[in-house]
Amino acid sequence: MKYQTALNHFSLQLILGKETVSRINQIRLQCSRALAFVTFSFVVLTLVCPALGGIVVAPGFQMELVNANLPGLQTDHRSMTPGVAVVPAGYGTYEGDIFVANRGSSSNLFDGEILRVDRDLGTRSLFAEVNGNPSFLTFGPGGSFGTNLFVSSNQNPSSTTSGMVSSVTNTGTVSLLGNPDPDSGSDYLFGGVDLAISTGGAFGEYLYAGTSGGFISDSVTRMTSAGGRASPFYDFGGILSGSPRGLAFGTGQGGFDQNLYVGLTTLNTSPAEAGVYVLDSLGTRLSLATASNPSSNGLITSIAEIGFSPGGPFGTDLYAGDLSGSILRIDSSGNTSALVSGMDYAFGLAFADSDTLYLTGIDPDSGQLNLYRVTSVPEPSTYALAAMGLLGLGFIGWKRRKGF
Repeated sequence: MKYQTALNHFSLQLILGKETVSRINQIRLQCSRALAFVTFSFVVLTLVCPALGGIVVAPGFQMELVNANLPGLQTDHRSMTPGVAVVPAGYGTYEGDIFVANRGSSSNLFDGEILRVDRDLGTRSLFAEVNGNPSFLTFGPGGSFGTNLFVSSNQNPSSTTSGMVSSVTNTGTVSLLGNPDPDSGSDYLFGGVDLAISTGGAFGEYLYAGTSGGFISDSVTRMTSAGGRASPFYDFGGILSGSPRGLAFGTGQGGFDQNLYVGLTTLNTSPAEAGVYVLDSLGTRLSLATASNPSSNGLITSIAEIGFSPGGPFGTDLYAGDLSGSILRIDSSGNTSALVSGMDYAFGLAFADSDTLYLTGIDPDSGQLNLYRVTSVPEPSTYALAAMGLLGLGFIGWKRRKGF
């Protein structure tokens, strides 16, 4: 065998020249070293190193800080949810930027704010002032609701009996949905929690919302685009303090149907019941993943905002913020894993595309409320191909200089 190898090597020298063969061997060695270095770096970055401080991200993903020390941090973190929404195409000049709900600290009706964070620079600015203390944000999907931004909030931060929904245009103009009488709290919706809008089908053309108080406590309610008083849809009253904090319609992908998914927060009153439930259009309830279910792997404690991934590296699973400080990934069978863990609290989340997730959470070291971005890490083979491509270009350039 060694004689055959020597003969092949000698034949190459006769055909290409000794210097060319030597250069080819050098390039092969450099490619091997580059591949080894890239593989080692991938393992260190994705399997060993935490993302930020004590925050840990699942293998294959990375997390970066977008905007630090968001205002509006409440003393009782469980009572707040700084919701996140990514501006869709067609909503003014802010496409791709991030809106964050900023809860105020006083009882002023207009204390709440919607902050806009530039997706490239990470800088934040005031986009709109809204009634009450905002928690969740969602954009209208069209139809009778249009494409405005809808914001749920409480009229008073110390009360859950006078929630409302505001509609915000792309110029920052704010109006109450249906513009009910501001002196009659019962005509508003509820203590404001998450929103989900159906444009037809079995669920009709309604805005669905979770309640944490008001005239219908701990329920899912709904209202038309005309606004006014909401009507009951499903009552979680059998679960003590079971506030339905996260709402999202299923995508019909990855084994999920197109029913209404509800993330339930129990505030430690009935911790075993916290989790994600499914409601069909008739109000029948099924459980997808709860704290008492073995498939949740002990990761669920109290669910905040939920949302479905559009595909790509994140798959087509459901993602949920958990007040334990984790962003959870839940498949259609209820199997639960942690995408991000180690924050003090995790609140809002929103996908910008199939490779970008934004979330709000409290940093365990600084205690600050921050906005983060999670993206996938390319596979080692991607880096290796890029490295070999660069080396190939270098070899072509060397051949040209040599006159080949």
